[in-house]
Amino acid sequence: MTETLTSAATTPGRPARLPLLDVMRGVAILGTLMTNVWIFTSPGAEWAVLSGGQGEMSFDSVPAAAESTMRLLANGKFLSLLTILFGVGLAIQYSAAERRGAPWPGRYRWRALFLFAEGTVHFLLVFAWDVLMGYAVTALLVAWLLTRTPKARHRVMWWAAGLHLALIGLLTAGLLAEGAQGGTQGGESVPPEVVDLYAHGGYLEQVRFRRP
Repeated sequence: MTETLTSAATTPGRPARLPLLDVMRGVAILGTLMTNVWIFTSPGAEWAVLSGGQGEMSFDSVPAAAESTMRLLANGKFLSLLTILFGVGLAIQYSAAERRGAPWPGRYRWRALFLFAEGTVHFLLVFAWDVLMGYAVTALLVAWLLTRTPKARHRVMWWAAGLHLALIGLLTAGLLAEGAQGGTQGGESVPPEVVDLYAHGGYLEQVRFRRP
């Protein structure tokens, strides 16, 4: 059995699969689920988060302190890890295509489009807090960039970094100005009809509410 696995992992022309990547993907997925549990169970569910609610930390009670501590330690970290691993997977597939001399992006384009379709269905029928569509669009863009020259890639990278920093700076300045003026974040109070929908409404009612 051991000899079979060894020979399969070292087939000429086919690099061995890295078990560590699979383990890290599992950790990232389970960690993301763990940090989203409060979204599933809180009043208004994902609608409250998407509209700006559930953003403040509180240590007024033991449950609130536990949730706030978990958010501080884990929220966003696992999703970031999953995003990095998605990029690693793209790089591995690009390298494999390059070794085989296969055209790029080739079949990867269809995989990304399928991921986008899957994310759309997930958004409409399951849960509005979806990242698959964003992954798919980014994958199509990066796959196209890999066909450009290294100079063009570096230029786009620096443009993207500058745009990101500018947007984050503007958002931070806006939040600080709002706080200085005594403003409140939108979505702090979830409308009763939304709470009732997620607490007692049926599946089809929630799908119709989620539909754009």
